[in-house]
Amino acid sequence: MKQPSHQVINYVIIISEHNLPNLTSVISQPVLPKTLWLIHTSNLRFSEAAKRFKQVMNEDYPSLQVIIITATEGFSGENFAELNQWINQYLTPHYQTHTDEKWILNINGGTKIIPIQLIKALSWAEIHYKAMNQQTLQRWTLDDSVLPDYPLKAPLPLQAIRTYTPCFVTHNKIDLNPQATAIAQKIWDAFLPENPNHPHRVLAQLFKTLWHTSDAPVGKMLTIDLNTIQTNDLTAFKAWCKELAELDAQAISVNETQLTLPGKNNTKNKNWKKWVAGVWLETLLAHWLTEAGVTHFARSVEIREPTRDLDFVLIKQGNLQLIEAKVEPVDETKLKDIIRQITSLVRAGKLEYYLFVSPLFDQSITNQQRKEDFYETCKQNHITVLSSKQQLLAQLAKNA
Repeated sequence: MKQPSHQVINYVIIISEHNLPNLTSVISQPVLPKTLWLIHTSNLRFSEAAKRFKQVMNEDYPSLQVIIITATEGFSGENFAELNQWINQYLTPHYQTHTDEKWILNINGGTKIIPIQLIKALSWAEIHYKAMNQQTLQRWTLDDSVLPDYPLKAPLPLQAIRTYTPCFVTHNKIDLNPQATAIAQKIWDAFLPENPNHPHRVLAQLFKTLWHTSDAPVGKMLTIDLNTIQTNDLTAFKAWCKELAELDAQAISVNETQLTLPGKNNTKNKNWKKWVAGVWLETLLAHWLTEAGVTHFARSVEIREPTRDLDFVLIKQGNLQLIEAKVEPVDETKLKDIIRQITSLVRAGKLEYYLFVSPLFDQSITNQQRKEDFYETCKQNHITVLSSKQQLLAQLAKNA
């Protein structure tokens, strides 16, 4: 990551649970501060948030000094006398040691009284504030002189998520195959209503039987007689299997009489198994996002609090957007589990939730009332459901 030049600036921010405005404010400075001072109350959540924020800054901007100012036990930030005592004891001494340097206060975050008292306590060179849904950072001085706004720089999505929860990115090596995107598009097309006899529909059902049932056959590799395959066009079926073999020749093979596939407990070919079972939709969605000019998005992010996988993370207009990609429901009687999964990341500021579904999703829900209830519950939970490339592009244009 390119490091901005430095100036002798002390930048003070107030840590809360939702620190995307703070992160945006810091990286939007035309000159990176020399020292970043983090203030937080004794609330354990805020204390942990301060540690995560410091870690992100240290990792992404190693030359920036980040100091967490001590939060005494019971320091709530709600009591006037307590707050004044804390400022005099823990912040003022740092300020007095560096009076020859520029001090800037950002008033995003914290209780209402904290920024009020901080503004009055010290001779700040500037006050900064990032308003919700505005794309500039407001600046003014203690004598109410308005300074030119700074244009905001959007953090990278993974950078933003790391301020909320520990995380790491996983990769499926099948995506490195140059044929992956084209084959993903063909799988999408296979599930369109106008293609009821596409050979991948037969394979997808076979995958579920071999990998996700309690009585699935045991074995690292399984051999299946082609005369047991329920297909109207065996030639097309074999041709499609050979095309999937281009992704991993060791995972699937077919000859004139037999089909060989990895078994339920096969871990050697786990990347291929995961890809053909569902990751293909993420591959296609990533391609569509890139085609639309979305260059900054994080994909397959494993988070720890709560433990789950985020298929896609984007940032638009200062807000985090989460996109969950679903080929089909695991169990149509448990559709609400999808909603609970999507909305489980609640302590991450103003979130926008999206559910992107394949053409197979609706076809897999046989009960019409259940389907209607699911989509109504999505609406009630502010989850926008997208089911085509056109809808995705329209939504991106709307958020631009």
